[in-house]
Amino acid sequence: MKTTTSFEKLGPIKLPLALKSGKVKDFNLFLYIFPKENYHVLTYGEISGNPNALVRIESACTYAHLYSSQLCDCEWQLKEALNKIEENGAGVFIYALDQHGRGVGLRNHILVYMQEQTKGFDTVDAHKSLGLDVDARHYDDVGEIIMDLKMDKKLRILTNNPRRLDFLTKNAFNPTRVPLETTLNKYNERELRTKKEKMGHLFSFK
Repeated sequence: MKTTTSFEKLGPIKLPLALKSGKVKDFNLFLYIFPKENYHVLTYGEISGNPNALVRIESACTYAHLYSSQLCDCEWQLKEALNKIEENGAGVFIYALDQHGRGVGLRNHILVYMQEQTKGFDTVDAHKSLGLDVDARHYDDVGEIIMDLKMDKKLRILTNNPRRLDFLTKNAFNPTRVPLETTLNKYNERELRTKKEKMGHLFSFK
């Protein structure tokens, strides 16, 4: 992980969000601008040095986050994470604006979907057929953001992805996983089963 500050930080601004409870709550929003990627960071409550604060790292998914696509669990995870942070009383939501399609970008993201729908590939084989990394995301910037926010090393992270836990552990954090699982349906089942069976994601379904 990088050890020198390499970003511009703008904010905060107050962002009132409508939550599952029916209430509107004020979050603080920052924009972190790194040389290659940009991040929206939403904070709620007292996070500095708070071992109880929740952390969610979310990658952009235009299809789910803008259009409510049911082919994945991305929209559900985004909304559920913000609800859990508010219910918890403190937390950070880190949104990677440029990491579409597990880091392959907008153009490749749609090409992956085309391979899935025209050739019947699952998400892993679709990436491989295009010569793409199955998961091209990196978390160095996220580590810098967490340190900039002066968060406690004992992080509680909302994730099903073991790579995020491994990154934090290797960089002197002590993460505890908090599951963020939706239910399977006829639209998302292939995607989620592939993540579990081929990528080792930590789902509890059989």
